[in-house]
Amino acid sequence: MFWGCIGWDGVGPLVEVNNNLDSDGYVNILAKNLIPWMNNNSYTLFQQDGASCHTSHYTSWWMQTHNIPVLEWVAQSPDLNPIEHMWDHLDRQIRKREPLPTSKKALINALMEEWQKVPLDVVRNLISSMPQRIMAVINAKGSHTQY
Repeated sequence: MFWGCIGWDGVGPLVEVNNNLDSDGYVNILAKNLIPWMNNNSYTLFQQDGASCHTSHYTSWWMQTHNIPVLEWVAQSPDLNPIEHMWDHLDRQIRKREPLPTSKKALINALMEEWQKVPLDVVRNLISSMPQRIMAVINAKGSHTQY
């Protein structure tokens, strides 16, 4: 499993997560990776899903005390979360590789390499598509969309 972030200025850190992620582990990732990245990038509004480690009292408190602006977001909404489509982009890039990675270590290295090569226009297109994504969900009355 990986944690990663994207913003208008491009990809942020990509972090391998080796164990089940609890609130302490999640906050540790944010402290070591998100905070420094946010400090070096333009305005950031943080979006995350409704995983329990993301919404725990401890995580919420920590984000508030570190002034991380969090976008209020409904649970179970992968149609709308741009990072989900970034993972899909990354998967497609890995599958194009020849030879394909044949070990866990080779796969991790390939993922890290491909993450750094994500073109800025891919990231910006995903972020810019948010109004269309939201409208598609509204038009579908909450049902599945093309996204």
